[in-house]
This record gives sequence, structure tokens and C-alpha cells, in this order.
Amino acid sequence: MSGRFIHLHTHSHYSFLQAWPKVDERVEKAKKEGMDALALTDGGNMHGAIEFYKAAKAAGVKPILGVDAYLAPRSRHEKDPNIDAKRSRIVLLAETNEGYKNLLALVTKSWTEGFFERPRMDKELLRAHSRGVIALIPSFAGDISQLLRAGDENGAAAALAEFKDIFGAENLFLEVTHHPKVAGHTALMQKIIALGRESDTQLVAQHDVYYLEPADREATEIMRRIQVALGQGRPVYYLYTSVEGVNITFAASGPGYQPYFDATQQRFRTTQVFAANHKFFKLFRVDAPR
Repeated sequence: MSGRFIHLHTHSHYSFLQAWPKVDERVEKAKKEGMDALALTDGGNMHGAIEFYKAAKAAGVKPILGVDAYLAPRSRHEKDPNIDAKRSRIVLLAETNEGYKNLLALVTKSWTEGFFERPRMDKELLRAHSRGVIALIPSFAGDISQLLRAGDENGAAAALAEFKDIFGAENLFLEVTHHPKVAGHTALMQKIIALGRESDTQLVAQHDVYYLEPADREATEIMRRIQVALGQGRPVYYLYTSVEGVNITFAASGPGYQPYFDATQQRFRTTQVFAANHKFFKLFRVDAPR
């Protein structure tokens, strides 16, 4: 994996009751794996951004700041428990100084205006704060995968077109992940790849990270079950947080992983190139979001 793969979708302990690793542990792991860049995309917040930035810079690892955001199904102002509890996810990465300030504004407003069980953004906010931001549509909980999983290919294509209109085609990626033990996941990824080809949408191979070592899986599963209370009284889609049977360690390696990424490499804008194109900016020379 050294020099070939950069994690753009990872979580720290600031993804409360979802992820295990501390910020400095993630940076140390990236350095050990020979990665010269790393993103932090915690769930719904950027609490660890400055800590991560300092730790990564000190270790000689290029920090990419982001958030794994919750997206409201309608307006962020709509809070009907029968409709609006069903949210999706979108990964947002700052490519420029302006993008970083836009992420701050988006995250702030998701808490102050959109909070409903989770801090939620909506497409109105995304349109207003899209400059300098790269968007990844997650393979598990993104709008595209949810629609494809439901058999709504036309709806998935329409949603993809809307995201392209918001961020620009050059700034939007469909995430593809490799989890062969998850029922239906391989078939879903083939549908995402096919949609990417048909729509000329960029694809990126990723590995959504919630813990660093296989030995951490059980503890992470227990923590997540505490969060969702075993799904009692909740629709099935809440249970995607389970890690049972899903390898979401830091290293996207082992039997089946590298051949998968190699076989699809020509269809992806590689993460190594993405990290090289990510522009440095002075973290402490930004204005507060307005």
C-alpha cells in the first residue's frame, strides 16, 4: 500500500460512539504505512481538525481536512420524525482555504439550524458553500447507494446529476469500497461503477476507517451498539453502523483488496494524485464563518 493509497474517509474518536482511534494514533499509523497524506472526516463535526492538522504537520504527513456530514432528506429545517429521521451521508473535503472556511460554515449551520438527532446539512447549504470543496458520495450511506439499493436507478442518476450541479463534475466522486462479506455489497459497487461510466463521473477507491487494527473490531461494535441501542424502535437503515463482518480497519489490504483496487485503477482518479493536488493553506489565517 505504501505510496499507492491515501485514506480520504477516516474517523477518529471525535466520531462519538462510532470510531475508536485517537487523532495522533491515526497519524502514527499513516506514517508507519508510508502514507504521505491523510484525511480526517469525522461524523458531523470537525472537532479534531486543529489537533489533526498540528499532529500531521509535525509528523510530515499532509493533512486533508474534512467531514463525513449528515444530509437531511428535505430541508434542514424540516424535522418530522416520520420522514426526516432518514438521513444520508456525504464526505466533504477542503481543497483550498476558501473550502476550509466553507466547511466551517456548513458544520456550524448543521448544528445551529439543522440539528435533528444529528447535525444535518441540506442541499441549499451545500450550494451556498461549495466553492473549494471536494465531495465524495459514500458507498454505504450516500444518496446514490441508497437509491441503487432500493432499485431506483433513475432516482440515483437524478441525484448524481444534482450533486454534480452543486459541486461541479470535477469536484464530485463516487466512492467504491470492497466488502465482499457484506451481502449485496459487491453487486452494489458494480452498479455504482456502471453509473460512473454512464455519467462520466469520477470514481475513487476508498476504505471507510473506524478503527486501526482487527483486534479493535469487537470494542468498536460494542460502542456502536450503545449508540443505536441495538436499533430498538428504529428502521433497519440505522443498523448500517454495525461492523460485524465488515473490515473497516486502517489498512485496506489482505486477500482480495489490492487486486480489487488494481483492477479498477484506470477508472479512478487515484488518491495519490488527489493528495498531490490538494492545496496547502494556512489553517490559522482564516476568518470565522459568517
